Amino acid sequence: MIIDSHYARKAALLAGLPSVAMIGYLERTGVFVPTKRRPKHRGTRRKYTFRDILVLKTIATLLRNGASVAALKSALEGLQRLPWKAEETVLEDKAGPIRHLVVSSQRIYLVRSKDELIDLAAGNQLSFSFLIDLEKLHTELAQEWRQERLQFSH
Repeated sequence: MIIDSHYARKAALLAGLPSVAMIGYLERTGVFVPTKRRPKHRGTRRKYTFRDILVLKTIATLLRNGASVAALKSALEGLQRLPWKAEETVLEDKAGPIRHLVVSSQRIYLVRSKDELIDLAAGNQLSFSFLIDLEKLHTELAQEWRQERLQFSH
C-alpha cells in the first residue's frame, strides 16, 4: 500500500509542530491552506499530502527561528499558491528544481537559481535574515515518510 497522505497527528509530528491544534490554528488563520480542502465536519479526520507537510515543516522552521508567522502570512499564502510539486523524490516547479527560501522580516523569496529570486509577497526592501533549505527539509521528510511506509507495511 502506498501512503500518499497522513492524518493530522502524524502530519504534526513529521512537520515538527507541537500539536494537531497548531495545524488547526494555522488553517483557521489562513497561514496554512491544505492542498485538498474538504468541508469541515465534526469528527472528520483531516489528511495532509507530502506537499502540505513540507509547507507545515517550513512554518515550524520559521517559528523555531523566531519568525512571526502572522507577519509572513501573505508570503506564505504566495508560496502555497505557486504551482510547485513536492513528493518523496521531487521538489520542483515549472522552471526546474527548487531549493531555498530566503526569509527577510515580512517577506519570503523562493530561490530558483543564483540569479533568480521570486518575491512571494509584495512590499518592502530586501534585507536577508536567514535561509531555509527546502531541499534539506524535503529530504528529511522523504526519509521519515519512507520509514512510516515501512512501519505500516509490517
